[in-house]
Amino acid sequence: MRRGPSVVGVMLVLAMALSRPVYGLIADQLALKPGDRPVRVVQTLARLLPGQEVRLELSSRGCFHHEDRVFVFRRNNQQLEVEVGPNTARDDSREVSRTVLLSPADVADIDQELDYHRSPTSDRCTTRDELDLVIREHGREIRREHFVDKSCSDPPPKAKRTTLFALTRPELRQ
Repeated sequence: MRRGPSVVGVMLVLAMALSRPVYGLIADQLALKPGDRPVRVVQTLARLLPGQEVRLELSSRGCFHHEDRVFVFRRNNQQLEVEVGPNTARDDSREVSRTVLLSPADVADIDQELDYHRSPTSDRCTTRDELDLVIREHGREIRREHFVDKSCSDPPPKAKRTTLFALTRPELRQ
């Protein structure tokens, strides 16, 4: 007697047809052992939960700049904080890591910037921004993204906008 496709097989086929983050989520759920609790996936920094962190590695290269930075976002009680690492692309950099508390408006601005970088862009520019984003919950990786932006443009302008670039320069934050 011929059997139909298994539920797991159908889920895997559907997952591969969907976006990679969804595939990762379904694969994580299938890998759960009895007694494990389901993984909560964060789509935005605003939805970051206690015990979760987002590590964002930003590498930006262009004709007149070269910058490598690490940002680590964590929820501190009700407020989000980010540890901003120094520019490791420069040997002479005297910068040190520092922590910045973010307002809900700051978080919304950075989420909008990340959405912009995720969107398809043209590659008509010599500047290349490469972002690696890893979400962890209690030390366990639950999602990974990689995106490249070669559009030579910034996210749509907005008054008093908080950007990743502004977080690296205290004098730009008001």
